[in-house]
Amino acid sequence: MQQIFENSEIKFHTAENKFEETILSGFPNDILFSTEHFGVFKFKLVSKSSTNIPKTYAILLNVDCSASMSDLSKDGRTKMQHVTHILKRILSSFAEMHKLHGTNILVSVIAFDDKIHEIFSFTKITEDIVESLKNMVNDIEPLESTNIELALNKATQICDEYKKENPTHYLHHIFLTDGYATVGESNQEVLSKLVNQNYPNVFIGFGKQHNALLLSCLSNDVRNDYRFIDNIEHSGIVYGEIIQNILYSIIDIGCISVKNGLIYDWKLNQWVTDISIANLAGSCERTFQIKAEDMYEIEIDFYGTLFDGNTLPEEKLLDSVVYYPPLIDLNEDENQDITVDLTPYAFRQKTQELLHEASILSKNDVSKDSLQYEKETTLKDNLKQFLKFMMNYVEKTDKKTDKFMKLLCDDIYVTLNTLGNQESSMWILNRESSQGKQQTYKATPSRRDLSVPPILRRQTNNHYMTQTTNIYEASDTPVLRREITRHASDAEFTFDTRTDPFSGDFNENFRGVQNNSLHHLIEEEEAEEEVEEEVEEEEYINSIENYELSNNIDTPYITDEIAYMMKNIGGD
Repeated sequence: MQQIFENSEIKFHTAENKFEETILSGFPNDILFSTEHFGVFKFKLVSKSSTNIPKTYAILLNVDCSASMSDLSKDGRTKMQHVTHILKRILSSFAEMHKLHGTNILVSVIAFDDKIHEIFSFTKITEDIVESLKNMVNDIEPLESTNIELALNKATQICDEYKKENPTHYLHHIFLTDGYATVGESNQEVLSKLVNQNYPNVFIGFGKQHNALLLSCLSNDVRNDYRFIDNIEHSGIVYGEIIQNILYSIIDIGCISVKNGLIYDWKLNQWVTDISIANLAGSCERTFQIKAEDMYEIEIDFYGTLFDGNTLPEEKLLDSVVYYPPLIDLNEDENQDITVDLTPYAFRQKTQELLHEASILSKNDVSKDSLQYEKETTLKDNLKQFLKFMMNYVEKTDKKTDKFMKLLCDDIYVTLNTLGNQESSMWILNRESSQGKQQTYKATPSRRDLSVPPILRRQTNNHYMTQTTNIYEASDTPVLRREITRHASDAEFTFDTRTDPFSGDFNENFRGVQNNSLHHLIEEEEAEEEVEEEVEEEEYINSIENYELSNNIDTPYITDEIAYMMKNIGGD
Protein backbone atom coordinates (compact mmCIF):
# COMPACT_ATOMS: atom_id res chain seq x y z
CA MET A 1 0.00 0.00 0.00
CA GLN A 2 1.22 3.51 -0.87
CA GLN A 3 2.39 5.34 2.24
CA ILE A 4 0.14 8.32 2.85
CA PHE A 5 0.68 9.13 6.53
CA GLU A 6 3.98 10.05 8.09
CA ASN A 7 2.35 9.48 11.47
CA SER A 8 -1.08 9.21 13.07
CA GLU A 9 -2.06 8.76 16.71
CA ILE A 10 -4.80 8.93 19.31
CA LYS A 11 -4.23 10.67 22.64
CA PHE A 12 -6.45 11.00 25.69
CA HIS A 13 -6.24 13.44 28.56
CA THR A 14 -4.78 11.62 31.58
CA ALA A 15 -3.45 14.49 33.68
CA GLU A 16 -5.26 15.02 36.99
CA ASN A 17 -5.23 18.80 36.83
CA LYS A 18 -8.78 19.71 37.79
CA PHE A 19 -9.46 23.43 37.87
CA GLU A 20 -10.56 24.84 41.22
CA GLU A 21 -12.42 27.63 39.43
CA THR A 22 -14.72 26.86 36.49
CA ILE A 23 -16.93 28.94 34.20
CA LEU A 24 -19.82 28.46 31.78
CA SER A 25 -21.44 25.55 33.63
CA GLY A 26 -18.25 23.74 34.56
CA PHE A 27 -15.63 24.50 31.91
CA PRO A 28 -12.98 23.12 31.51
CA ASN A 29 -13.58 20.25 33.95
CA ASP A 30 -16.80 19.35 32.13
CA ILE A 31 -14.70 18.54 29.04
CA LEU A 32 -11.54 17.09 30.60
CA PHE A 33 -13.16 15.03 33.35
CA SER A 34 -16.60 14.01 32.07
CA THR A 35 -17.86 10.43 31.99
CA GLU A 36 -16.50 10.27 28.43
CA HIS A 37 -12.73 10.52 28.05
CA PHE A 38 -11.55 13.59 26.13
CA GLY A 39 -8.83 13.15 23.52
CA VAL A 40 -7.44 14.12 20.13
CA PHE A 41 -6.77 12.35 16.84
CA LYS A 42 -3.69 13.68 15.05
CA PHE A 43 -2.12 12.88 11.72
CA LYS A 44 0.55 14.19 9.37
CA LEU A 45 0.74 13.34 5.68
CA VAL A 46 3.98 12.48 3.94
CA SER A 47 5.79 15.19 2.05
CA LYS A 48 5.06 15.53 -1.64
CA SER A 49 7.95 16.90 -3.67
CA SER A 50 7.65 18.64 -7.01
CA THR A 51 9.06 15.59 -8.76
CA ASN A 52 6.21 13.25 -7.86
CA ILE A 53 3.13 15.45 -8.13
CA PRO A 54 0.52 14.57 -10.78
CA LYS A 55 1.62 15.84 -14.15
CA THR A 56 -1.53 17.58 -15.39
CA TYR A 57 -3.61 20.24 -13.65
CA ALA A 58 -6.25 22.61 -14.96
CA ILE A 59 -7.19 25.82 -13.12
CA LEU A 60 -9.91 28.28 -14.11
CA LEU A 61 -9.29 31.77 -12.68
CA ASN A 62 -12.58 33.70 -12.58
CA VAL A 63 -11.92 37.35 -11.71
CA ASP A 64 -14.27 40.22 -10.88
CA CYS A 65 -13.51 43.24 -13.08
CA SER A 66 -16.46 45.41 -12.07
CA ALA A 67 -16.04 49.14 -11.48
CA SER A 68 -15.38 48.75 -7.75
CA MET A 69 -12.10 47.00 -8.57
CA SER A 70 -10.74 50.43 -9.47
CA ASP A 71 -10.83 51.45 -5.79
CA LEU A 72 -7.44 52.43 -4.41
CA SER A 73 -5.72 50.51 -1.62
CA LYS A 74 -3.37 51.97 0.97
CA ASP A 75 -0.31 51.67 -1.25
CA GLY A 76 -1.90 53.72 -4.01
CA ARG A 77 -2.55 50.79 -6.32
CA THR A 78 -6.06 49.74 -7.33
CA LYS A 79 -7.59 46.42 -6.34
CA MET A 80 -7.38 45.38 -9.99
CA GLN A 81 -3.66 46.10 -10.10
CA HIS A 82 -3.12 43.96 -7.02
CA VAL A 83 -5.09 41.08 -8.52
CA THR A 84 -3.33 41.19 -11.88
CA HIS A 85 0.03 41.35 -10.10
CA ILE A 86 -0.79 38.15 -8.19
CA LEU A 87 -2.14 36.41 -11.29
CA LYS A 88 1.11 37.16 -13.10
CA ARG A 89 3.12 35.81 -10.16
CA ILE A 90 1.06 32.62 -10.29
CA LEU A 91 1.67 32.20 -14.02
CA SER A 92 5.41 32.75 -13.54
CA SER A 93 5.50 30.12 -10.78
CA PHE A 94 3.70 27.61 -13.00
CA ALA A 95 6.14 28.24 -15.84
CA GLU A 96 9.05 27.68 -13.46
CA MET A 97 7.55 24.37 -12.27
CA HIS A 98 7.18 23.21 -15.86
CA LYS A 99 10.79 24.15 -16.59
CA LEU A 100 12.21 22.39 -13.52
CA HIS A 101 9.91 19.36 -13.17
CA GLY A 102 7.92 19.04 -16.39
CA THR A 103 4.66 19.72 -14.56
CA ASN A 104 1.81 20.47 -16.93
CA ILE A 105 -0.48 23.18 -15.54
CA LEU A 106 -3.18 24.49 -17.84
CA VAL A 107 -4.80 27.81 -16.93
CA SER A 108 -7.79 29.67 -18.25
CA VAL A 109 -8.60 33.24 -17.18
CA ILE A 110 -11.96 34.94 -17.50
CA ALA A 111 -13.02 38.30 -16.08
CA PHE A 112 -16.58 39.37 -15.39
CA ASP A 113 -18.61 42.49 -14.70
CA ASP A 114 -22.02 42.47 -16.37
CA LYS A 115 -20.39 40.61 -19.27
CA ILE A 116 -17.86 37.79 -19.60
CA HIS A 117 -14.39 38.72 -20.88
CA GLU A 118 -12.44 35.63 -21.93
CA ILE A 119 -8.80 36.59 -21.43
CA PHE A 120 -7.44 33.24 -22.63
CA SER A 121 -8.71 29.64 -22.70
CA PHE A 122 -6.96 26.65 -21.12
CA THR A 123 -3.31 26.96 -22.03
CA LYS A 124 -0.27 25.01 -20.84
CA ILE A 125 1.93 27.41 -18.90
CA THR A 126 5.52 27.24 -20.13
CA GLU A 127 8.43 29.64 -20.09
CA ASP A 128 7.98 30.24 -23.84
CA ILE A 129 4.44 31.57 -23.60
CA VAL A 130 4.13 32.94 -20.07
CA GLU A 131 5.10 36.52 -20.89
CA SER A 132 2.43 36.91 -23.56
CA LEU A 133 -0.18 35.49 -21.16
CA LYS A 134 0.92 37.92 -18.45
CA ASN A 135 0.45 40.80 -20.89
CA MET A 136 -3.12 39.62 -21.53
CA VAL A 137 -3.80 39.57 -17.79
CA ASN A 138 -2.30 43.00 -17.44
CA ASP A 139 -4.89 44.41 -19.85
CA ILE A 140 -7.87 43.53 -17.62
CA GLU A 141 -9.69 46.74 -16.71
CA PRO A 142 -12.46 47.40 -14.17
CA LEU A 143 -15.62 48.46 -16.00
CA GLU A 144 -19.28 47.86 -15.20
CA SER A 145 -21.63 46.20 -12.66
CA THR A 146 -21.23 42.79 -10.97
CA ASN A 147 -23.14 39.79 -12.32
CA ILE A 148 -22.19 36.78 -10.19
CA GLU A 149 -24.88 34.60 -11.77
CA LEU A 150 -23.35 35.11 -15.20
CA ALA A 151 -19.85 34.31 -13.92
CA LEU A 152 -20.94 31.07 -12.20
CA ASN A 153 -22.84 29.84 -15.26
CA LYS A 154 -19.86 30.56 -17.49
CA ALA A 155 -17.51 28.72 -15.12
CA THR A 156 -19.75 25.65 -15.20
CA GLN A 157 -19.89 25.72 -18.99
CA ILE A 158 -16.10 26.02 -19.38
CA CYS A 159 -15.25 23.41 -16.73
CA ASP A 160 -17.85 20.88 -17.88
CA GLU A 161 -16.55 21.04 -21.43
CA TYR A 162 -12.96 20.65 -20.27
CA LYS A 163 -13.72 17.82 -17.83
CA LYS A 164 -15.58 15.89 -20.51
CA GLU A 165 -12.53 15.94 -22.76
CA ASN A 166 -9.96 15.47 -19.96
CA PRO A 167 -11.53 13.28 -17.23
CA THR A 168 -8.24 12.49 -15.47
CA HIS A 169 -6.99 16.07 -15.20
CA TYR A 170 -7.17 17.67 -11.74
CA LEU A 171 -9.57 20.58 -12.31
CA HIS A 172 -10.09 23.56 -9.97
CA HIS A 173 -12.14 26.74 -10.16
CA ILE A 174 -10.96 29.85 -8.29
CA PHE A 175 -13.50 32.68 -8.07
CA LEU A 176 -12.71 36.18 -6.82
CA THR A 177 -15.04 39.10 -6.13
CA ASP A 178 -14.84 42.27 -4.06
CA GLY A 179 -18.53 43.07 -3.63
CA TYR A 180 -22.17 42.14 -4.04
CA ALA A 181 -24.18 41.05 -7.06
CA THR A 182 -25.56 44.31 -8.49
CA VAL A 183 -27.19 42.83 -11.61
CA GLY A 184 -28.60 39.39 -12.31
CA GLU A 185 -29.59 36.93 -9.59
CA SER A 186 -28.60 37.90 -6.03
CA ASN A 187 -30.37 35.29 -3.90
CA GLN A 188 -27.65 33.18 -2.27
CA GLU A 189 -29.71 29.97 -2.24
CA VAL A 190 -30.41 30.26 -5.95
CA LEU A 191 -26.80 31.14 -6.76
CA SER A 192 -25.46 28.23 -4.67
CA LYS A 193 -27.30 25.81 -6.96
CA LEU A 194 -25.25 27.14 -9.88
CA VAL A 195 -21.98 25.95 -8.29
CA ASN A 196 -20.77 22.76 -9.94
CA GLN A 197 -19.78 20.24 -7.26
CA ASN A 198 -17.91 17.93 -9.67
CA TYR A 199 -14.65 19.76 -8.92
CA PRO A 200 -13.28 21.94 -6.09
CA ASN A 201 -14.29 25.60 -6.04
CA VAL A 202 -12.49 28.30 -4.05
CA PHE A 203 -14.41 31.54 -3.44
CA ILE A 204 -12.31 34.53 -2.42
CA GLY A 205 -13.77 37.66 -0.87
CA PHE A 206 -11.46 40.53 -1.81
CA GLY A 207 -11.54 43.46 0.61
CA LYS A 208 -13.99 44.37 3.34
CA GLN A 209 -17.05 45.12 1.20
CA HIS A 210 -17.73 41.66 -0.23
CA ASN A 211 -20.80 39.53 0.47
CA ALA A 212 -19.48 37.08 3.08
CA LEU A 213 -22.81 35.31 3.54
CA LEU A 214 -23.06 34.62 -0.18
CA LEU A 215 -19.52 33.29 -0.57
CA SER A 216 -19.91 31.16 2.54
CA CYS A 217 -23.10 29.69 1.09
CA LEU A 218 -21.44 29.03 -2.29
CA SER A 219 -18.60 27.14 -0.57
CA ASN A 220 -20.80 24.89 1.54
CA ASP A 221 -19.70 21.63 -0.12
CA VAL A 222 -16.82 19.77 1.53
CA ARG A 223 -14.53 20.27 -1.49
CA ASN A 224 -15.23 24.00 -1.69
CA ASP A 225 -13.61 26.77 0.30
CA TYR A 226 -14.29 30.39 1.24
CA ARG A 227 -11.30 32.68 1.80
CA PHE A 228 -11.26 36.29 2.94
CA ILE A 229 -8.49 38.66 1.88
CA ASP A 230 -8.86 41.42 4.44
CA ASN A 231 -5.63 43.16 3.59
CA ILE A 232 -5.11 43.54 -0.15
CA GLU A 233 -1.34 43.68 0.20
CA HIS A 234 -1.45 40.13 1.63
CA SER A 235 -3.47 38.62 -1.22
CA GLY A 236 -0.44 36.70 -2.47
CA ILE A 237 -0.25 34.86 0.85
CA VAL A 238 -3.81 33.58 0.49
CA TYR A 239 -3.26 32.60 -3.13
CA GLY A 240 -0.02 30.88 -2.15
CA GLU A 241 -1.80 28.58 0.30
CA ILE A 242 -4.55 27.83 -2.24
CA ILE A 243 -2.08 26.96 -5.01
CA GLN A 244 -0.01 24.85 -2.61
CA ASN A 245 -3.08 22.82 -1.64
CA ILE A 246 -3.95 22.27 -5.31
CA LEU A 247 -0.54 21.31 -6.70
CA TYR A 248 0.59 19.18 -3.76
CA SER A 249 -2.76 17.58 -2.96
CA ILE A 250 -2.58 13.98 -1.77
CA ILE A 251 -6.11 13.33 -0.53
CA ASP A 252 -8.86 14.83 -2.65
CA ILE A 253 -11.74 13.79 -0.38
CA GLY A 254 -11.36 11.98 2.95
CA CYS A 255 -13.63 10.53 5.60
CA ILE A 256 -12.68 9.94 9.24
CA SER A 257 -14.83 7.17 10.73
CA VAL A 258 -14.81 6.53 14.48
CA LYS A 259 -15.82 3.25 16.12
CA ASN A 260 -16.70 3.20 19.84
CA GLY A 261 -16.29 6.94 20.10
CA LEU A 262 -17.17 10.32 18.63
CA ILE A 263 -15.35 13.09 16.78
CA TYR A 264 -16.17 16.81 16.82
CA ASP A 265 -17.61 18.31 13.62
CA TRP A 266 -17.05 22.07 13.77
CA LYS A 267 -19.43 22.79 10.88
CA LEU A 268 -22.34 21.18 12.72
CA ASN A 269 -21.09 21.88 16.24
CA GLN A 270 -21.91 18.27 17.02
CA TRP A 271 -20.17 15.09 18.14
CA VAL A 272 -20.52 12.56 15.32
CA THR A 273 -19.10 9.22 14.19
CA ASP A 274 -18.00 10.37 10.72
CA ILE A 275 -16.69 13.63 9.28
CA SER A 276 -15.60 14.52 5.75
CA ILE A 277 -12.51 16.54 4.88
CA ALA A 278 -10.94 17.48 1.56
CA ASN A 279 -7.96 19.01 -0.25
CA LEU A 280 -5.20 17.68 2.02
CA ALA A 281 -1.73 18.54 0.72
CA GLY A 282 1.59 16.89 1.43
CA SER A 283 3.08 17.46 4.91
CA CYS A 284 -0.17 18.90 6.24
CA GLU A 285 -1.03 18.18 9.87
CA ARG A 286 -4.53 18.01 11.32
CA THR A 287 -5.88 17.56 14.84
CA PHE A 288 -9.46 16.69 15.79
CA GLN A 289 -11.08 16.49 19.22
CA ILE A 290 -12.54 13.07 20.08
CA LYS A 291 -14.20 11.40 23.06
CA ALA A 292 -14.99 7.84 24.12
CA GLU A 293 -16.56 6.06 27.07
CA ASP A 294 -13.78 3.46 26.96
CA MET A 295 -10.54 4.85 25.54
CA TYR A 296 -9.17 1.37 24.95
CA GLU A 297 -12.03 0.42 22.63
CA ILE A 298 -11.87 3.34 20.21
CA GLU A 299 -10.74 2.77 16.63
CA ILE A 300 -10.43 5.31 13.82
CA ASP A 301 -10.49 4.44 10.10
CA PHE A 302 -9.39 6.97 7.51
CA TYR A 303 -10.88 6.56 4.04
CA GLY A 304 -9.76 8.74 1.18
CA THR A 305 -9.83 9.42 -2.53
CA LEU A 306 -6.36 9.74 -3.96
CA PHE A 307 -5.50 11.43 -7.21
CA ASP A 308 -2.53 10.18 -9.21
CA GLY A 309 -3.18 12.11 -12.42
CA ASN A 310 -3.54 8.97 -14.51
CA THR A 311 -6.72 7.23 -13.38
CA LEU A 312 -10.08 8.35 -12.04
CA PRO A 313 -10.08 8.85 -8.26
CA GLU A 314 -11.22 5.88 -6.19
CA GLU A 315 -11.97 5.79 -2.45
CA LYS A 316 -10.02 3.30 -0.33
CA LEU A 317 -9.05 2.63 3.27
CA LEU A 318 -5.86 4.58 3.90
CA ASP A 319 -5.20 4.04 7.61
CA SER A 320 -6.58 2.47 10.79
CA VAL A 321 -5.57 3.82 14.20
CA VAL A 322 -6.13 2.42 17.68
CA TYR A 323 -5.31 3.85 21.08
CA TYR A 324 -2.17 2.78 22.89
CA PRO A 325 -1.89 3.42 26.66
CA PRO A 326 0.61 6.00 27.94
CA LEU A 327 4.17 4.74 28.04
CA ILE A 328 5.99 3.94 31.26
CA ASP A 329 8.78 6.35 32.12
CA LEU A 330 11.69 4.01 32.88
CA ASN A 331 13.75 6.95 34.16
CA GLU A 332 11.43 7.33 37.12
CA ASP A 333 12.18 5.20 40.17
CA GLU A 334 8.52 4.45 40.73
CA ASN A 335 7.84 3.80 37.02
CA GLN A 336 5.00 6.26 36.93
CA ASP A 337 2.82 6.62 33.85
CA ILE A 338 3.55 9.55 31.57
CA THR A 339 0.55 11.83 31.80
CA VAL A 340 -0.96 13.62 28.82
CA ASP A 341 -2.30 17.14 29.34
CA LEU A 342 -4.82 18.16 26.66
CA THR A 343 -6.07 21.28 28.41
CA PRO A 344 -5.19 23.53 25.40
CA TYR A 345 -7.46 21.38 23.23
CA ALA A 346 -10.27 21.75 25.76
CA PHE A 347 -9.88 25.50 25.21
CA ARG A 348 -9.98 24.90 21.45
CA GLN A 349 -13.14 22.83 21.86
CA LYS A 350 -14.92 25.59 23.75
CA THR A 351 -13.59 28.22 21.31
CA GLN A 352 -15.06 26.35 18.34
CA GLU A 353 -18.39 25.89 20.10
CA LEU A 354 -18.61 29.63 20.79
CA LEU A 355 -17.50 30.50 17.24
CA HIS A 356 -20.26 28.35 15.82
CA GLU A 357 -22.87 29.98 18.03
CA ALA A 358 -21.61 33.41 16.95
CA SER A 359 -21.62 32.45 13.25
CA ILE A 360 -25.28 31.44 13.47
CA LEU A 361 -26.18 34.78 15.04
CA SER A 362 -24.07 36.73 12.53
CA LYS A 363 -25.95 35.11 9.63
CA ASN A 364 -29.23 36.34 11.11
CA ASP A 365 -27.87 39.79 11.92
CA VAL A 366 -29.67 41.41 8.97
CA SER A 367 -32.99 41.09 10.80
CA LYS A 368 -32.49 42.66 14.22
CA ASP A 369 -35.15 42.09 16.85
CA SER A 370 -35.29 41.95 20.63
CA LEU A 371 -34.66 38.19 20.71
CA GLN A 372 -31.61 38.52 18.45
CA TYR A 373 -30.26 41.33 20.60
CA GLU A 374 -30.82 39.28 23.76
CA LYS A 375 -28.98 36.29 22.29
CA GLU A 376 -26.07 38.48 21.19
CA THR A 377 -25.85 40.09 24.63
CA THR A 378 -25.80 36.70 26.37
CA LEU A 379 -23.19 35.33 23.99
CA LYS A 380 -21.01 38.42 24.40
CA ASP A 381 -21.08 37.96 28.17
CA ASN A 382 -20.00 34.32 27.70
CA LEU A 383 -17.27 35.31 25.24
CA LYS A 384 -15.91 37.93 27.61
CA GLN A 385 -15.96 35.53 30.56
CA PHE A 386 -14.27 32.80 28.53
CA LEU A 387 -11.58 35.12 27.11
CA LYS A 388 -10.67 36.44 30.54
CA PHE A 389 -10.49 32.88 31.89
CA MET A 390 -8.30 31.80 28.96
CA MET A 391 -6.00 34.82 29.36
CA ASN A 392 -5.52 33.97 33.04
CA TYR A 393 -4.69 30.38 32.07
CA VAL A 394 -2.11 31.61 29.56
CA GLU A 395 -0.59 33.88 32.21
CA LYS A 396 -0.41 31.23 34.93
CA THR A 397 0.97 28.49 32.67
CA ASP A 398 3.54 30.77 31.02
CA LYS A 399 2.10 30.32 27.52
CA LYS A 400 2.38 33.95 26.44
CA THR A 401 4.49 32.96 23.42
CA ASP A 402 2.36 29.92 22.54
CA LYS A 403 0.96 30.63 19.04
CA PHE A 404 -1.77 28.01 19.47
CA MET A 405 -3.22 29.60 22.60
CA LYS A 406 -2.73 33.10 21.17
CA LEU A 407 -4.77 32.16 18.10
CA LEU A 408 -7.62 30.88 20.29
CA CYS A 409 -7.59 34.14 22.27
CA ASP A 410 -7.56 36.14 19.03
CA ASP A 411 -10.51 34.16 17.65
CA ILE A 412 -12.59 34.91 20.73
CA TYR A 413 -11.52 38.56 20.90
CA VAL A 414 -12.38 39.21 17.24
CA THR A 415 -15.74 37.46 17.66
CA LEU A 416 -16.54 39.36 20.85
CA ASN A 417 -15.82 42.73 19.27
CA THR A 418 -17.46 42.20 15.87
CA LEU A 419 -20.63 40.34 16.88
CA GLY A 420 -23.59 42.61 16.21
CA ASN A 421 -21.66 44.80 13.75
CA GLN A 422 -22.84 45.24 10.19
CA GLU A 423 -19.87 43.23 8.91
CA SER A 424 -19.80 40.65 11.71
CA SER A 425 -20.40 37.66 9.43
CA MET A 426 -17.30 38.49 7.36
CA TRP A 427 -14.95 38.28 10.35
CA ILE A 428 -16.69 35.56 12.36
CA LEU A 429 -17.24 33.14 9.46
CA ASN A 430 -13.59 33.49 8.49
CA ARG A 431 -12.39 32.86 12.04
CA GLU A 432 -14.64 29.82 12.39
CA SER A 433 -13.53 28.39 9.04
CA SER A 434 -9.80 29.06 9.40
CA GLN A 435 -9.78 27.48 12.87
CA GLY A 436 -11.95 24.54 11.80
CA LYS A 437 -9.97 23.81 8.63
CA GLN A 438 -6.70 24.68 10.38
CA GLN A 439 -5.65 27.07 7.65
CA THR A 440 -2.46 29.09 7.49
CA TYR A 441 -3.89 32.58 6.98
CA LYS A 442 -6.57 34.26 9.06
CA ALA A 443 -8.19 37.65 8.52
CA THR A 444 -7.40 40.15 11.26
CA PRO A 445 -9.44 43.33 11.71
CA SER A 446 -7.92 46.68 12.52
CA ARG A 447 -9.07 48.42 15.66
CA ARG A 448 -11.36 50.58 13.54
CA ASP A 449 -13.21 47.41 12.50
CA LEU A 450 -13.87 46.44 16.11
CA SER A 451 -16.43 47.63 18.65
CA VAL A 452 -13.76 48.63 21.14
CA PRO A 453 -12.69 51.91 22.76
CA PRO A 454 -9.29 53.48 21.99
CA ILE A 455 -6.26 51.67 23.36
CA LEU A 456 -5.07 52.90 26.73
CA ARG A 457 -1.47 53.82 27.26
CA ARG A 458 -0.51 53.93 30.86
CA GLN A 459 2.62 55.26 32.54
CA THR A 460 4.10 53.29 35.42
CA ASN A 461 7.46 53.69 37.10
CA ASN A 462 8.45 56.45 34.69
CA HIS A 463 8.00 54.35 31.57
CA TYR A 464 5.14 53.55 29.26
CA MET A 465 3.60 50.14 28.90
CA THR A 466 2.04 50.50 25.48
CA GLN A 467 -0.55 48.27 23.84
CA THR A 468 -0.42 48.55 20.05
CA THR A 469 -2.64 47.46 17.23
CA ASN A 470 -1.74 44.68 14.80
CA ILE A 471 0.58 45.27 11.88
CA TYR A 472 -2.11 45.15 9.24
CA GLU A 473 -3.44 48.66 9.76
CA ALA A 474 -2.08 51.39 11.99
CA SER A 475 -4.92 52.91 13.97
CA ASP A 476 -5.50 56.64 13.76
CA THR A 477 -7.90 56.42 16.72
CA PRO A 478 -7.20 58.94 19.50
CA VAL A 479 -5.02 57.43 22.21
CA LEU A 480 -5.80 57.81 25.89
CA ARG A 481 -2.96 58.04 28.35
CA ARG A 482 -3.41 57.17 31.97
CA GLU A 483 -0.82 57.66 34.68
CA ILE A 484 -0.59 55.96 38.04
CA THR A 485 0.00 58.65 40.67
CA ARG A 486 2.88 57.71 42.88
CA HIS A 487 3.50 59.40 46.28
CA ALA A 488 6.58 61.51 46.61
CA SER A 489 9.01 60.19 49.22
CA ASP A 490 7.83 61.32 52.62
CA ALA A 491 10.11 63.78 54.42
CA GLU A 492 11.60 62.43 57.58
CA PHE A 493 9.90 63.67 60.74
CA THR A 494 12.52 64.92 63.21
CA PHE A 495 11.22 66.64 66.27
CA ASP A 496 12.50 66.66 69.81
CA THR A 497 10.93 63.65 71.46
CA ARG A 498 10.72 65.64 74.67
CA THR A 499 8.45 68.23 73.04
CA ASP A 500 4.72 67.68 73.31
CA PRO A 501 3.62 67.78 69.64
CA PHE A 502 0.12 68.87 70.62
CA SER A 503 1.02 71.81 72.89
CA GLY A 504 4.60 72.52 71.82
CA ASP A 505 5.62 72.73 75.48
CA PHE A 506 8.83 71.16 76.69
CA ASN A 507 8.24 68.05 78.78
CA GLU A 508 11.17 65.83 79.51
CA ASN A 509 8.84 62.97 80.50
CA PHE A 510 6.94 63.06 77.19
CA ARG A 511 8.56 60.92 74.56
CA GLY A 512 6.15 61.86 71.76
CA VAL A 513 5.80 59.70 68.63
CA GLN A 514 8.98 57.77 68.02
CA ASN A 515 10.57 58.19 64.58
CA ASN A 516 10.87 54.45 64.07
CA SER A 517 7.18 53.92 64.83
CA LEU A 518 6.15 56.61 62.37
CA HIS A 519 8.44 55.20 59.69
CA HIS A 520 7.04 51.76 60.34
CA LEU A 521 3.53 53.05 59.72
CA ILE A 522 4.67 54.84 56.58
CA GLU A 523 6.46 51.73 55.30
CA GLU A 524 3.37 49.60 55.90
CA GLU A 525 1.22 52.09 54.00
CA GLU A 526 3.69 52.21 51.11
CA ALA A 527 3.86 48.40 51.01
CA GLU A 528 0.08 48.18 50.84
CA GLU A 529 0.03 50.76 48.06
CA GLU A 530 2.67 48.81 46.11
CA VAL A 531 0.66 45.59 46.43
CA GLU A 532 -2.46 47.42 45.28
CA GLU A 533 -0.55 48.86 42.32
CA GLU A 534 0.85 45.43 41.41
CA VAL A 535 -2.64 43.94 41.47
CA GLU A 536 -3.97 46.91 39.51
CA GLU A 537 -1.09 46.56 37.06
CA GLU A 538 -1.77 42.84 36.56
CA GLU A 539 -5.47 43.53 36.03
CA TYR A 540 -4.51 46.22 33.52
CA ILE A 541 -2.20 43.92 31.59
CA ASN A 542 -4.79 41.13 31.52
CA SER A 543 -7.77 43.37 30.87
CA ILE A 544 -9.82 42.50 27.81
CA GLU A 545 -10.20 46.17 26.93
CA ASN A 546 -6.44 46.42 26.31
CA TYR A 547 -6.00 43.05 24.62
CA GLU A 548 -3.56 43.15 21.72
CA LEU A 549 -4.19 41.04 18.61
CA SER A 550 -1.31 38.94 17.34
CA ASN A 551 1.07 40.48 14.84
CA ASN A 552 1.59 37.08 13.20
CA ILE A 553 0.33 36.89 9.63
CA ASP A 554 0.29 33.10 9.72
CA THR A 555 -1.18 30.61 12.20
CA PRO A 556 0.31 27.63 14.07
CA TYR A 557 -0.97 25.42 11.25
CA ILE A 558 1.59 26.61 8.68
CA THR A 559 4.01 24.12 7.12
CA ASP A 560 7.38 24.75 5.47
CA GLU A 561 5.91 23.83 2.08
CA ILE A 562 3.07 26.33 2.40
CA ALA A 563 5.45 29.01 3.66
CA TYR A 564 7.62 28.51 0.56
CA MET A 565 4.69 28.77 -1.85
CA MET A 566 3.32 31.81 -0.02
CA LYS A 567 6.65 33.56 -0.40
CA ASN A 568 6.92 32.53 -4.04
CA ILE A 569 3.45 33.80 -4.98
CA GLY A 570 3.29 36.76 -2.63
CA GLY A 571 6.78 38.15 -3.15
CA ASP A 572 7.39 41.48 -4.78
